Amino acid sequence: MVALLLNSAAWLYLAAMIRPSEDLFILHYNIHFGVDFLGQWFAAFAPPLVGILFMIINSVLIWWFWMRLRVLSVITLTATIVIQGTLLGVAALLVALNT
Repeated sequence: MVALLLNSAAWLYLAAMIRPSEDLFILHYNIHFGVDFLGQWFAAFAPPLVGILFMIINSVLIWWFWMRLRVLSVITLTATIVIQGTLLGVAALLVALNT
């Protein structure tokens, strides 16, 4: 449930802050080289999309582990929440780089 809320927050934040544009968006920033990856505005929505894929895969794994070894289920659930939090941070950084 927490992972779903974090993913929804990433989607809503990006939808509120990023508008369609003809300009290229900064999609990756490297401390050594600066901006090293540019793309279209809709590519900024890739992190929450990857988060959905992680949630689907990890949900299947959590169910499978729950039947066999419950501690692995809890570890996978915790990892899912951490991944979603990280992807929310990535979404915030994408907005900060492009505003």
